Amino acid sequence: MAKSLAHFFFGDENRMARFDMSEYADPLAVNHLVGAATGSEGTLTSRIREQPFSVVLFDEFEKADHSFFDLLLQTLGDGRMTDGRGRVADFTNSIVVMTSNLGAAKFRRPRAGFDAGGEAVDQRVNNSDRAAQRHFTRAVQEFLRPEIFNRIDHIVPFLPLDRKTVARIAERELKL
Repeated sequence: MAKSLAHFFFGDENRMARFDMSEYADPLAVNHLVGAATGSEGTLTSRIREQPFSVVLFDEFEKADHSFFDLLLQTLGDGRMTDGRGRVADFTNSIVVMTSNLGAAKFRRPRAGFDAGGEAVDQRVNNSDRAAQRHFTRAVQEFLRPEIFNRIDHIVPFLPLDRKTVARIAERELKL
């Protein structure tokens, strides 16, 4: 999805910076995102200075050390982040995407896999979509501090695809 966003908005799926947040589970690792005053450049801040028009993907953000969330607050609040050398990286032209498994373990789906067709299934899927939206929004809200949660524009739960949608995707990919 993040690559598709990068392609759609910026014309190139490579205009995406992906950070696996499980690699930033301690405060020292989080410092590598912004760099040190006398050391190397920050991996995140230097990337945004090089490509300000890009998608920034924080994959499984809940696995990051709590110090990451202070940096995230800067980014989502002011659209900027100051690196270890005092230089500003401008995020105002970036799209920040955060993936998470928050709430996944407790979410009950009607059943796994593909759904069979029919009106009853369509109604169940619509109800399931609304329930999923509420469930995952609540899970993210419980995990994040209010000042960070209130800066998130949208939470998108991903549910199992029905057969019709999978067929359309497969057909499109084969044509490409």
